[in-house]
Amino acid sequence: MSNRTTFRRPAAVVAVLASLLAPSAAAAQACLGLHATRSVPAMEIISNFHRDGLTGPSSLGATLTMGGLFAGVQTGGDAANGQSALSGNGLGVMGGAGMKFGPLDICAGAQVSRDETAGFSPTSANGVFGGAAIPLPKILGMQFSAFGVMTQESRTNAPIGGTETTEQGLAFRTGLATYPRPWLGLRVYEDRAEEYNRLGFSVGIAFGLRTTDSDRDGVSDSIDRCPNTPTGTPVNEGGCPRDTDNDGVIDTQDRCPNTPALTPVTADGCPRDSDGDGVIDTADKCPNTPANTPVTAEGCPRDSDNDGVIDAKDACPNTPAGTRVNPDGCPPNDQDGDGVIDTQDNCPNTPIGTRVGANGCPPDTDGDGVIDTADKCPNTPRGIAVNAEGCPLDADRDGVPDTLDKCPNTPAGTQVDAEGCPGDRDRDGIADNVDACLDSPAGSAVDTRGCPKMFADASTFTLTGVTFETSKAVIRPSSFAKLDSVAAALVANPEVRVEISGHTDNQGPDAPNQRLSQARAEAVVRYFVEKGVAASRMEAKGYGESRPVATNATAAGRAENRRVEMAKLP
Repeated sequence: MSNRTTFRRPAAVVAVLASLLAPSAAAAQACLGLHATRSVPAMEIISNFHRDGLTGPSSLGATLTMGGLFAGVQTGGDAANGQSALSGNGLGVMGGAGMKFGPLDICAGAQVSRDETAGFSPTSANGVFGGAAIPLPKILGMQFSAFGVMTQESRTNAPIGGTETTEQGLAFRTGLATYPRPWLGLRVYEDRAEEYNRLGFSVGIAFGLRTTDSDRDGVSDSIDRCPNTPTGTPVNEGGCPRDTDNDGVIDTQDRCPNTPALTPVTADGCPRDSDGDGVIDTADKCPNTPANTPVTAEGCPRDSDNDGVIDAKDACPNTPAGTRVNPDGCPPNDQDGDGVIDTQDNCPNTPIGTRVGANGCPPDTDGDGVIDTADKCPNTPRGIAVNAEGCPLDADRDGVPDTLDKCPNTPAGTQVDAEGCPGDRDRDGIADNVDACLDSPAGSAVDTRGCPKMFADASTFTLTGVTFETSKAVIRPSSFAKLDSVAAALVANPEVRVEISGHTDNQGPDAPNQRLSQARAEAVVRYFVEKGVAASRMEAKGYGESRPVATNATAAGRAENRRVEMAKLP
């Protein structure tokens, strides 16, 4: 192991940098740092301490820091074989610059030194160095930072020839929140010239030369561009309120703190939207859109049919694509204003306001040729002829369309059936509208007026359906239709004289039955007289129970015996 005394500049450099790279608040002021270092071979701590003590290079130095620039001097020697730690005559100068990148303090510099230790040839060395410090959390009011450094050193005029030493080290520094800032450093590096590793110890203290900070924002007044910042406001390195997105609005007032660079903003830090359409100016292709106008994603007024006329002014917002339009957004030459240009309009004179189809004509749902707005029968089956109102033709106006009317010439006012023919209630072949006897007995032979031919087949017949109240000569209303028909036949045959006879069943004494049958016959005569039949043409006769036509042993037979008959007189 060589006992040559050599000034170890790397130890001094690490110590200087450890004092230099303080947190940003310290780096922003002018300060003076003093330091002392001692480096020893690592193995000697164990093997030689009891004999020779610790040997190795030592140094003292001072560094002046202002803003991002620093410069320093150091002197030292090699304590070995009982020599003083400062027995050498080494002197060196160094300088450099530092910058802050987020949480990192970065520095780089250069050094020049000369060692004229007694008994050895002068040794000179030049070198460059660089390093970085990372602030650590405060503990008990003390600020910690971790510092890493590497230097490259070139030696000349050494007795053992030129060598190179590459060092890698880690230094720790502690400091109070205010000046003075004492620190303690420890590092390990490789000495390639001596072929062993060394431990480095360093201590120092930094004194602030300008510590005035009027607004207490952590930036000294000498470099504080905003010396009156309100207390508690986050600031940048220049002492001004922080503006993270650089939009000109400080973070504490910025509602949009992440606005993209160069974006114009409002007073609250949000992107500007001059026309208030919801699209910021940097993305707005139509920045002067009138208020309340619907816009596209690009901030331009919406034009749904792409005809070049915005929706807010487009009178025809659904114009087909490619159609040429007027300034109001409607196709040109549309005389009836229905939205279908004349060249495509099959109904060019449609009344204004009428709804039309794609061909320009009003819709005709049932296809009968009458438009829906005028069609009173909008669901007419296809193919049926209709009138001007869109309803099927009905020549006789009986309510049955001609296409379904089997009696198309029914007189006006005649009641007809579903087939359009007059009704024939008694089915005698004579329509009800000309039938003088609407209730002729079924199967009866009738004349041209629909009345039964009097006594065509027999000289006597029963007035079927004529009934009376029990034990009375009061005709029930259900009998009126039948009696009216017979009365009409009598009126139609004025030459005929008849006998109206009443009959009963055998229930009760004979005399009362006789009187009841007479009274009922007379009641029928009176009814016929009221209907226009001359009384002189009729005789009333009661026969009681003397002429039964069925058995009186059953209810059905007795009901059949209770009857009124009409017989032709000579």
